[in-house]
Amino acid sequence: MNARFFTEEWLLRQQGYDAAAAPLGAALFMLRAGSLTLPGRAEEDMDLPPADACDWLFTRLCVNGHHVKPALAQEYACELDLKTARVTREYAVTQPEGGAVRVRFERALSLKRAGFAAQRVTVTSERDALLSLVLGADGSALPDAWRQTGSASDGNAASLALQGPDGTEQAFLFRVDAPAPPMAMAIDRRSVLCVADGLRAGAPYTVERRVLCAKAPCSPDALDDAPSLDAIVMENAGILAAFWQRFDALPPDAGPLRLALLQQFMNE
Repeated sequence: MNARFFTEEWLLRQQGYDAAAAPLGAALFMLRAGSLTLPGRAEEDMDLPPADACDWLFTRLCVNGHHVKPALAQEYACELDLKTARVTREYAVTQPEGGAVRVRFERALSLKRAGFAAQRVTVTSERDALLSLVLGADGSALPDAWRQTGSASDGNAASLALQGPDGTEQAFLFRVDAPAPPMAMAIDRRSVLCVADGLRAGAPYTVERRVLCAKAPCSPDALDDAPSLDAIVMENAGILAAFWQRFDALPPDAGPLRLALLQQFMNE
């Protein structure tokens, strides 16, 4: 394994960002639950080529008009908790005008409720600043034969519906909860919500997104019972506690095997 990646008993960790190792990280941290895939790459990593799939984790983060992304990071760290299937990524970026911006991304797929996922973004700036955070679903990397069949927005919720050349349909619904009301924007095969607000020096600014992947277009009302990130993590912990009891004889240094077992279990 690349020297930047290592396992502990219940964690897969990446320490420091290396663009050359980004594809390996994308593979190691990727999880699936049913028809929904949790990408392993950094949400806002624009240096990786787009996947040949709809990106429901589409994220663009700017502070004072400057992109905040892993390639500029100091103190970069990412970890996958094998007991909850939550991926957490943290790093800091020094702004051109001075002062650091620290970001924390958390995301998880629900093992209890098919098709549901959640993401939380926390931004803390050393100085007062302006935040622009774009969250949405992006199907622009799909082959041209895929077409958009619908997009909609209603307050802090939006959706994107797509149809493949064989008639296969897929819809992504998402809701964004933030201190400031989000604004909806849509272009060809992309539907997003944008949060624009001020950051106060030293005060964490938190935005949470709840997501549903459905096999056909459905009403935003389907998000009414969407679980929060904390709820998903708690439910996953209970499910995985029962799963890991089957392997309680594994030694503490069996982290790579535990990672493989988790990925296989979630993909069944």
